[in-house]
Amino acid sequence: MILMTKFSGNVPEEIENMCNIPKAIIPLSLDDIILMTYGMESYRYIEIKGKGVCQIRQRVCDELNVISLMPIGSFTIESVGYVLRSNTELLWSEFHEINSKFEALCENGNVHFNYGVVEEKEFINKICLSIFYFTGENKQVINDNTSFDVGEEFLAQVRTISKSLH
Repeated sequence: MILMTKFSGNVPEEIENMCNIPKAIIPLSLDDIILMTYGMESYRYIEIKGKGVCQIRQRVCDELNVISLMPIGSFTIESVGYVLRSNTELLWSEFHEINSKFEALCENGNVHFNYGVVEEKEFINKICLSIFYFTGENKQVINDNTSFDVGEEFLAQVRTISKSLH
């Protein structure tokens, strides 16, 4: 069973704390997160810590696999994001390894995606990955009794064009 928390419209505190971080290599602002949460009804938050990318690689794959297996309908909307924190210089290859896993998930599922990267010298763990996933339903109202009031002038133009085409 996948634990999803109800989302009431305010950005959850654990996610809000991951945003607006000073000295970010790639900033992830609160405005970016608010856009990701628009229309969403529930969320899942995961935090993975380790001494390096190799140590967190399998857990990242497992968590993204869980997200990809979530039941979705034709009107389900999703967004996913992450903040990658490191206390040392993060190698491009390490960032790319993590980012490519998220890109693959989002390309295959047409999921909105955003991320941030932060270097924090005083950080205890060498690397920490905070993942947040939002889901909701796109509420489309279909009304079969829709009537359009087109003016007589418009109808006259349609008739004139129709005559010239025949």
